[in-house]
Amino acid sequence: MKDNIYTLKKFILPLVAAVALAGCLGGALEPKPDPTAFYRLSAKDKVVSAGEVKGGVCATIMPVVLPPYMERTQIVTSDGNTRVDVSEFNRWIELPSMSFGRVLMENISANAKDSNISVYPSVAFSEDAVWIKVSVFECIGTIGGELSFKANWQIISSDNKGEICSKDFIKSYPVKGGFDSYVEAINEACADLSRQIAAELNKLSKKS
Repeated sequence: MKDNIYTLKKFILPLVAAVALAGCLGGALEPKPDPTAFYRLSAKDKVVSAGEVKGGVCATIMPVVLPPYMERTQIVTSDGNTRVDVSEFNRWIELPSMSFGRVLMENISANAKDSNISVYPSVAFSEDAVWIKVSVFECIGTIGGELSFKANWQIISSDNKGEICSKDFIKSYPVKGGFDSYVEAINEACADLSRQIAAELNKLSKKS
């Protein structure tokens, strides 16, 4: 009888321990929701309708030059000094180098309504077509602080006559909240830059 009780305990005790361990680990082994948030650049100014170009400028936006820290999916922010933070849980759904030109095109098209704006490799053809070259030197800021945006843009004649216009764009934008506000500040910077370029295209349209 004692041998039977001993044998029973030998098998039951490990089983009870295994059940108890499974209960403790059950919560840890359950799948957890992905905490990653994904963002994309978007235009602030929307084109109401494509419409027909009426004497405006045909312009093609060349591939936008961005800082190397924007050539990654993780969103990079600054501590306001020399240290930067590469967020693992706040990411771009597409690389900014892929979306920046599109956002510029949409914003510029909304503000240069008589012009035909394309993004390379699509090219706008006409006798007086121009190229738009944009170089962003700085686009970084602090969460809860402000975004620093510095760029230069040029309008270049496509008939090899050279540069028509070149201007710097330097501005800071408040970042009042978290990453939602941070991305919104970049969208605002893109919109303001686009409006400045569109204003110059409107001048060219009046001259032609």
